[in-house]
Amino acid sequence: MLSQEQIDHLFVFCKKHYVRYYDLQLELVDHLANAIEEKMKEDPEVLFETALQKVFAGFGISGFAKIVAARTRSLEKSARKLRWKFFLAYFTPPKVAMTLCIFLALSSLPLYLPGYVVCLLLIFMLLLLLFFEMRIFRNTNRLVKQQKQPLLVTELGIEQPFLTAFLTFQFFEIFVNDDAFWNQPPGTIRLDYAFTVFMIVLMLAGLQAYRDHAEKLMVHAREEYPEAFQPA
Repeated sequence: MLSQEQIDHLFVFCKKHYVRYYDLQLELVDHLANAIEEKMKEDPEVLFETALQKVFAGFGISGFAKIVAARTRSLEKSARKLRWKFFLAYFTPPKVAMTLCIFLALSSLPLYLPGYVVCLLLIFMLLLLLFFEMRIFRNTNRLVKQQKQPLLVTELGIEQPFLTAFLTFQFFEIFVNDDAFWNQPPGTIRLDYAFTVFMIVLMLAGLQAYRDHAEKLMVHAREEYPEAFQPA
């Protein structure tokens, strides 16, 4: 069995070879330790450092890069599946009915209000969505800052999409420079307005799913890698 000092040396070795994520370091250290122990059993005279270099040479010229890349792809795939799972879970029958009612209500506003009022209401809704998005990101960043060590599983799972900023840019491109929309009388519904409302409702669902996913992921990471976090 390797000593604690030798195990600590393996962590330092992984960091020197550009493995900065603690969860990947754990996997590699476990693999290295098992392989080194096998070599030391085969040849009791072999030194720890010599065995380490022999094991590392087996990874090829790229070192740990291929393993890190493969693990990253795997975690990215898992993170996408989890995000979709939380997103689709949002659309249960009661929530779908509520979402549809909100969309129909907002989409019908141009039937009763002049264009400039509708535009101001859209701007207000986008600002509310942006506020909600920034609040979620602030809370998830607060959770990430509790980590003493970076974790690939949380970095990939809590990637921030900045959806509202993109939608706001599209909105201003479509409407702000459109004098016809600002000045149109009540009684007209435009497809681009309905699409913008649809995107607002959809992004609200996406942000709520992102929040739930991030919170659950951080709970799982804290249970799986307690040494990577500050004491609660």
